[in-house]
Amino acid sequence: MARNWTERDVEDLLRKAVGVSVPDVYQQVSGAQVDPLLNPDHIVPNRRPPRRRWGRAVGALCAMLLLVLGLGLYLQFHTAAIVSIGEEPDVELSVNRFGRVLDARGRSEAGEAILAGLSLKGEGLDDAVEQVAWSMADRGYLDGSDVPVSVDGGDWKYNRELEEEAQEALEDVLEDWGGGGHAVIAPVDPEDDGTGAVSSSAPSAVPTPAPVATATPQPQPSAPAATTGGSALLSSEEAMAAALAHAGVSASNATFDKVELEEEDGTMVYKLEFYGSGTEYEYKVDAYTGAVRKAEQKGTCGGNSSASISAAEAETIAFQHAGVTADQVSDREVELEEDNGKLYYQVEFKRGDIDYEYEIDAATGAIRKAEHD
Repeated sequence: MARNWTERDVEDLLRKAVGVSVPDVYQQVSGAQVDPLLNPDHIVPNRRPPRRRWGRAVGALCAMLLLVLGLGLYLQFHTAAIVSIGEEPDVELSVNRFGRVLDARGRSEAGEAILAGLSLKGEGLDDAVEQVAWSMADRGYLDGSDVPVSVDGGDWKYNRELEEEAQEALEDVLEDWGGGGHAVIAPVDPEDDGTGAVSSSAPSAVPTPAPVATATPQPQPSAPAATTGGSALLSSEEAMAAALAHAGVSASNATFDKVELEEEDGTMVYKLEFYGSGTEYEYKVDAYTGAVRKAEQKGTCGGNSSASISAAEAETIAFQHAGVTADQVSDREVELEEDNGKLYYQVEFKRGDIDYEYEIDAATGAIRKAEHD
């Protein structure tokens, strides 16, 4: 006979079934060992901010700026070269690496008089040279003769730049003054080191020669003077006399084409080229002792082999033909040349934008060639 199941009976049956099928894990869990917490106090450490790395960069930049500033101050106030103007020389200008005058002094009473009233400190070299030159003109120290310029410093390339700048500025004043003469590069006095600037030992480039106005060209140095124990340099006239005496040619029969002062084998020599008695000569004469270091005859000129007119006369002939005067032209140059045994003067000059070129027969004064463009 079937049993009538009540709701309570069903619940009891289900409870028993679940109790049999699901294990009791309480005893197992309650008896297991538990590791202690790593941070029982719940303390959370503060996060450190990242280190700023720009501090070292700023320090390096500051050091670099100080180095550049120090170098700039050194170059600004350190004498890089000494520019000498005049015969004794009368005036010396101390110049820094930027071409600015640091100091000016006179080496004689004349030099002090030239500098009187001039404020040259901080001026550019070209402006300072112009002021000195005009002061020389105002005080009567320009007499139409050439004015020597020399530069003594530790960098021969920089020396050459200063030479060209000073020579150009002085030439401008001499041209405006109109009394004649040219600015010529002179050798550095080997004993003059009182300024502290170190003389250059490297050869300088050959300077642009001054315009030739006579048959005897003004000597132009092509390198710094070598140390020779302090002996005085011979003049170009003394060197020419030594060459003529050795060649046995009288001065009246000689026509000089070139007279240059240059360095050779550690000493200064004059290089001379001249014609005499139908022969072309080339000599090298020691600039301190007058000894002949080289004597060479390049050949005998035939036909019209003597010059009857001077270079100045050849220039005058060319000027008259061109319809100009000496004070109207610039870039003057006269050279004695030989063509098939005949001597002639090659005369070149410039007026405004027009270039003139002449060939004047050295014996007759006849114009062989006349061109302008």
